[in-house]
Amino acid sequence: MLFLLRMETFSVAATSQEKKITGSYLLGLGLTAYSAWVVFSGAGYLMGSGLPKSLQASMGIALYAMFIALLVPAAKKSRKVVALAGTAAVLNSLFSLISFLSGGWGIILSTLIAAVSIEFLVKGDERNE
Repeated sequence: MLFLLRMETFSVAATSQEKKITGSYLLGLGLTAYSAWVVFSGAGYLMGSGLPKSLQASMGIALYAMFIALLVPAAKKSRKVVALAGTAAVLNSLFSLISFLSGGWGIILSTLIAAVSIEFLVKGDERNE
């Protein structure tokens, strides 16, 4: 089951209305997500290969759209999540100006700094349920 655990399945399970998350629920969720990923990756490859090169290059933004779609529901419920995302975005923007931090290391470092600092600075769970 750990093979099937991904960001998307964790997010769905964490926001689930189920009182107790069972192994069979996680297995079904993981198999559904993995199967959809395999099938639609193949379909996307086939359909994408027929697109013009300029449009193919712009498809990299789709990954960012997926992360935003995962972030918005959590941000609606908690100001802490908004503070975390905003702080990480500002830090990553600053780190992108530094040559050795302009790639993946900048993202990792900004995420870690934001998570630790917001956890200590913003006290309590501020959910508006």
